[in-house]
Formats: sequence, structure tokens, C-alpha cells
Amino acid sequence: MGQALDLRVEHVPEGWSGEVDVNNSRRFPIDARRHSVDVTAWNGFRATNDLFVLLRDRNGREIPLPNYGRLHVEALPSIDPAPPKILLDKTAVKLGEDIQIRTGLLPEGWLGEITVNSLRRFPFTAKLYTLKASVENGFSGVSAADLRISLTDSQGHTIALPNGGHFQVAVLPSAIGLDRASRSFDADGGVGEIAVAASAGRRWSVAGLPAWIRIQSGDQGSGSGTVRYAVAENATNDSRSATLSIGGAAFEVRQLRPSAWLPPLRDNFLSGRVPAPVWLSGRARGWVLDEQAGLNSVLSIQPGAPQGGNSLVIEKRADPRAWSVQVTLAGIKTQPGSTYKVSVWMKAENPGPAVIAYGQSRPPYGTCGLEQRFAVSRDWTEFTARFKPYVEGCDTFQNRLSIEAGEIGGKLWIANFSMVRVR
Repeated sequence: MGQALDLRVEHVPEGWSGEVDVNNSRRFPIDARRHSVDVTAWNGFRATNDLFVLLRDRNGREIPLPNYGRLHVEALPSIDPAPPKILLDKTAVKLGEDIQIRTGLLPEGWLGEITVNSLRRFPFTAKLYTLKASVENGFSGVSAADLRISLTDSQGHTIALPNGGHFQVAVLPSAIGLDRASRSFDADGGVGEIAVAASAGRRWSVAGLPAWIRIQSGDQGSGSGTVRYAVAENATNDSRSATLSIGGAAFEVRQLRPSAWLPPLRDNFLSGRVPAPVWLSGRARGWVLDEQAGLNSVLSIQPGAPQGGNSLVIEKRADPRAWSVQVTLAGIKTQPGSTYKVSVWMKAENPGPAVIAYGQSRPPYGTCGLEQRFAVSRDWTEFTARFKPYVEGCDTFQNRLSIEAGEIGGKLWIANFSMVRVR
């Protein structure tokens, strides 16, 4: 008891998924060719254990296994139950450095939260978590940081931790002082200055520059000085940040994503975020659910996709209107006269038609160059469409790409979405 049991899965088809059942009391998904389960009472283990492994192919069919997937495991008793482990890779840092937090001997399905100086909270569920020591994350440059780690099991019960989960991390002083710890820019970029305070003769230089930040002057100096820098336009679909090191002192530059989506677009739903309802779209980022009143679709993210990643699953009743239930991606910046290719993989519990459309995001909801109907079957199939976007009434903030699924009843799986410019 207290050790980890490694399960290895070999010679299985692509797109498989599975689960392991421990003594008919706890079930855990298997989503990698090697899966580790801690042998603890939390996870349903006792002295003698029966494990049942169930695997399915990408179409949901059961994969035959030797002995029907049954495994017998004897758990040797430990003298004392092994307590959960929480380890920090360092107890003293400079601002801008990372702290690696490792966990071990925890029950499956645990959830965690890290609190820094009672100011900032960060959820985590990974066995290895990286926390940056920065002012934005609650650290102070003049005093030690108090970290409190709290964990709960899958039932919401608190997991007891050594020292109550409290850790103290010293923040080491820097011989270089900066007039500020960070600055934020919008997607257009801009220029900025950093005032450096240092004793006479103290040499320093700027390090850690990404390609999108350029030093205009003051890349090195002696004593006090000024660093002038320029931030390039953000032409990606994500916010970004970088931490510069100036003589050992940390300075963070943050930049927002563009307000519009910029092809090429690819989404394997790895974020795990379920599309928000359209009435919350002002606060949503990415896909949005637009459905007519009373349909009450259930959305979820599930592992397993034909080209890797996760699937977006829509479960609903059928409706004669294709547009009555749709997931949409609004605000796509396209080039006039260019041709684009949309690709998405889909399968349905009950075969039926789905529509891929590129149209207006506001009344009269006309087409912007694409409205193509596809027959979705029970097997994963890639659906592609090419189109030239219209210009009039379809500019960046008046368009949206839609997958319309109103006519399909039951479950519809959507995966491996992309939109690229082909010419």
C-alpha cells in the first residue's frame, strides 16, 4: 500500500479510450499508453484486489482483452500509511524565477489550490505545477512569501498535509532596482521605458528577450540608467508574456491577444473549456453555444479524437431547424479575395445532417460565402469546405463560423477543427 501501480497498454488501435475499475468501487479513465494509479484506500484498494480493464475503439466498440480484462493484485501492507507528499524545489527565489511544486501519493480525482500571501489563489490538478515568483502572483520583493497548499479528494473531503500545507519561501534581494515590476500592452504593441537603479560601477545587461521585444537603447549599462524597448504587434491568437532579466532583477512584459481571430485557426479542444451560452458571449473567449429556447443542449469535452486531442460533445433532441443549435466562432479576420479551407471531424450517435457555415453574426444573418450541408454518420469522418469570404456586411466584427447541428438528435462529436488560408 502507498506505492504506485503502473498499467501498460500495448497493441491497441489509434483513438482508443478506456477505464480501470478497482474492486467495483472506484473507476479511473485510461488516456495514455501508460497509466499510474496510487495503491491507497482512497482509490478503493484493499489487501486483495480485483481490477477490471475496459477498452473501446474510436467508434465505441469494446476491444477484447485476455481474461476479459480482469487483473488480480495483492497489496502488501505498509507499517504506516504513507502520507501525501508536497515538495518544493526551492525555498528561496528571486522575483521572476519559477518554483516547481511536486505532489505524490494522492488519491485519484484530487483537486488542489495554492494561496500566496493570502492574496492570490491558483487551482492545480497536476502532479507537477510551476508557480512564478512575481508581484502579480502575490510575491513581495521585500519579505518572505507564505504559501498555503490545500487539497481535496474526489468527494470534496480535505486531505491532511504535513504542516497543514504551509510553506515559506524567502525572496532574495537584487542588487539592481527597477521603477516597476511589469507593464501590459494591447495587441498593437508599443514602446516603453524601464528606469534602472544601481550603485556606481555596478554593471548590468538585459537578458531573456523573446523575438517580439526589441531593445532600442540601454541593453547594458553601469550604475543607474534607462532601458527603452519596443513590443511588436501580436499576430497570434493568444495573449503572451515574457520576463526580462536586468542584472538579476525581473521585469515582466504582458501583451493581449488581438480582438479578432487570425487564420490559421486550429482547435483540438485541449483547453477543456465548454462553449459558453450566447447570452454570456460578452465574457466568453472562443466557441459559443447559440441555441433556441427550450432545447437545453448538454455540452461536454471528452478525450479521444481521430487526429489527437479532445472532442466537443453536444447531446440534444432533434429539431427540424439546422440553425436551432449551433456552436459558433465569431470575429475572424480574413483577407479579401483569398480562399479558405475549413476542416472538422464529426460523428453522430444517430446519423443526420449538419451544416458548416460562414455568415453574419447579427441580423439579417446572411451568408458570408459558405453554407454547406454534410451527412454525419456513426463513424468519424473528416468534412472539408472551401470558400471565398464576402466583403460587404461580413467584416471582422460582423462574421462568424458556425457548425449547425439542430437536426441531429442524441450525441454529436466534433473534433480537430481547422481553418486555413489556401490561396
